[in-house]
Amino acid sequence: MAWAVAWLAHEHVIPCTAVVPEHIPEAKAEAFAAWGADVVRLPFADWWTIMETGVADAFPGTLVHPFADPRVVAGNAAIGLEIARDFPDVETVLVPFGGGGLSLGVAAAVKALVPSARILAVEVSTAAPLSAAWAAGHPVDAPYAATWIDGIGSPRIANTMWPLA
Repeated sequence: MAWAVAWLAHEHVIPCTAVVPEHIPEAKAEAFAAWGADVVRLPFADWWTIMETGVADAFPGTLVHPFADPRVVAGNAAIGLEIARDFPDVETVLVPFGGGGLSLGVAAAVKALVPSARILAVEVSTAAPLSAAWAAGHPVDAPYAATWIDGIGSPRIANTMWPLA
């Protein structure tokens, strides 16, 4: 997400700050910076607080939320549209669940075009808040450990995403 925002900011010659968890791979941070973004690494807990609250007052500009912005979810639906177009008889789609924006966008598009398709959210065992929420019937804290798969998983499904999931 930060890569896309950094590229778009570069194309429109506007400043961009990519606020990311400190554990992202250096190659990713370098890619954001190559498009002109200022990269700010935060401890995961601080970054996650921004994700949960949607408030990033410490940084200039407008927050483009990487998973809870309806426009981001709608943009991610393009993946589902491509799946349904290329595989109109698709039976099952596996989609990674991080914050929910990708998986919910893909699911909405696929289910609209192929109602019989099953959508399965896939989580890593070190960060599976959707499974924990399904088991409890509501968002709950789940064990979280950062891995090299930095764009997936969280310690909790965001309250704004739970009704959609």
